Amino acid sequence: MAEKYVIRRAAMDDCEALGIIGPAAYAAAYAHIWDDEAAFAEHLGAYGEAAWRQLLKDNAVLVWTAEINAKITGFLTLHLGSDTPAVTQTGGAEVRRIYLLPGSTGCTAPTIIST
Repeated sequence: MAEKYVIRRAAMDDCEALGIIGPAAYAAAYAHIWDDEAAFAEHLGAYGEAAWRQLLKDNAVLVWTAEINAKITGFLTLHLGSDTPAVTQTGGAEVRRIYLLPGSTGCTAPTIIST
């Protein structure tokens, strides 16, 4: 059976899964640069379920999930109203987080579902 790839807007129902995927994806990308395990573990809380619940309540933040076969494998956060320092303008948008779990990159183009 062919794998199904989907990118869609995140919902509150996704917070539990994002609270697992977030720390895992961050750890996979950056664990090697941390030399203080306690600080690293504390920082992973910024990607936990509670953090996602707070983020999804913020109307100035848009979150998308990447899925393979209905399982979240990554995410992107877009923060609206951000400053654009290169041209000193306000009202821009900034992608602050974009992560995929190892093994979920290099896939064919996903189906995009707009909501």
